[in-house]
Amino acid sequence: MKALTALVPEAKAAEGIHIRAYTSRSPGGRNSQDANETLAAARAEAIRQHLIQAGIAPSRISTSHCTDCFIEPNDTVAGQQANRQAVVLLSATHDVQPPAEIDRKRHSACRR
Repeated sequence: MKALTALVPEAKAAEGIHIRAYTSRSPGGRNSQDANETLAAARAEAIRQHLIQAGIAPSRISTSHCTDCFIEPNDTVAGQQANRQAVVLLSATHDVQPPAEIDRKRHSACRR
């Protein structure tokens, strides 16, 4: 939240804001896909709400999430921790990069 609060002045100046939230999956399928979908969506929504409370119009903010787009290999605890994150993209126009472009450096292809 500290980093997000520091981002607010720049976010206020942006025309478009996109929040892309991620989760990890524990090896062996201990986490259900539904639970991870819910968690990733909630992570994006929490950030969206923080920005709205800071005075940013909801119409300028879009969100998406992915449960199988990893920045680090997901087969270690450290990798799983790194994969639990959100990315906030700020744009000078209302159009922000599509999720596939956001995720192009991640270890697996995203479906959304």
